[in-house]
Amino acid sequence: MRITILALGSRGDIVPYSNLGKALHAAGHDVWFITSKNFEHHITSKGLRAYALPGDADVLLRSAGSKMTALLRGFRDVSKGIVQLNDELLPIFGKTDLILNQLPGGLYGFDLAEKFNIPMFMVAVIPLIRTSELPMIGWPRIFRAIPGYNNISYRMAEQIAWQMLRTTINPWRLEELDLPPTPFAGYMAEVYEGGVQFINGFSRHVVSRPDDWNENVHITGYWFADDDGWQPPENLRRFIENGAPPLYIGFGSMPIARPDDAIKIIHQSLRYTGQRAILQMSHFKDDVLNLPDEIYPLQYTPHGWLFPRMTAVVHHGGSGTTAEGFRAGVPALTLPFLFDQFFWGARIESLGVGPPPIPFSRLSGDRLAAGIDRLLQDGEMRRRASELGEKIRAEDGVLNGVRVVERLMGP
Repeated sequence: MRITILALGSRGDIVPYSNLGKALHAAGHDVWFITSKNFEHHITSKGLRAYALPGDADVLLRSAGSKMTALLRGFRDVSKGIVQLNDELLPIFGKTDLILNQLPGGLYGFDLAEKFNIPMFMVAVIPLIRTSELPMIGWPRIFRAIPGYNNISYRMAEQIAWQMLRTTINPWRLEELDLPPTPFAGYMAEVYEGGVQFINGFSRHVVSRPDDWNENVHITGYWFADDDGWQPPENLRRFIENGAPPLYIGFGSMPIARPDDAIKIIHQSLRYTGQRAILQMSHFKDDVLNLPDEIYPLQYTPHGWLFPRMTAVVHHGGSGTTAEGFRAGVPALTLPFLFDQFFWGARIESLGVGPPPIPFSRLSGDRLAAGIDRLLQDGEMRRRASELGEKIRAEDGVLNGVRVVERLMGP
């Protein structure tokens, strides 16, 4: 079977789908991956065929800052590459048996599936499917008592995404795909009423299945990667082993407007708590920071290798980083910037495996130190984190994902 995966976003967005794609490839399927150019090498390193759209999603994300409207505009700009490269892209879909589409609301994938009369499954690593039990991620939870608010929040979010791209997609449908334009309200009604399958790469131990999700919704467990034999540099290994396990502190792809101030806050909190830390340095120039000995600057290390060696993790709350913290079985504190990061921070708190999140915009040395103290001193929290880690590690999300795809597609 030839499968084309359509995914855009930051590294944390892309990696889980590439892990699923690698497992599908290992199961004997021909997998193509369409994403932004900055992830082309990552995709090909998994043994998958890559088609790179112009643009760098990480750069767009950093330039957007913490403003959701700017983030949506950045996504729109990257995704326009799909309609601008028809001569190269359409032949790929013309030979495709199945589209796995990560784009919100089934954008682009729905149209391509219609054009070539092939199935499209929507895939996600965060819960984005309509339910009356919780509001759309990123929408205020304080209005949950309003009758119908939860369901309405999904429809409103779907419309925001659709209306931002409607004027791009409908001309493309008419002029390039030879399809009629989609109605003003979009095609989500057809997605839900037409039996589209939804495959979710998160754990039921973290997000319980809502009672109103139907049989078309599947939860597989997380789509983790193996370490592929990755070995750490010797100085990193020495830092970890030269004392009690350190903290991890990192911000993923999030922009840091004043990195020097962030370093001061982190250093202050470490002095208060007497801890060492490994600091993800993507946003900082470590050659000019004059970091103290208790902070190890780190550009990149697979979280699957690093987190089990940490005493706790402090991070922005991205879905992939949060999942790796769960898998490692260590408590976590989130410093969310936007969107689903607040949801994951709330889930960490609700599950009892971390203290309440501290929005990055309100971060201070005192707040961070208090959060770190709670991570280290709360024995029940550490026990719950360890137990959750055992449950997460017992799942095989990528294998389950492959089985769901193959079962739904049939022999």
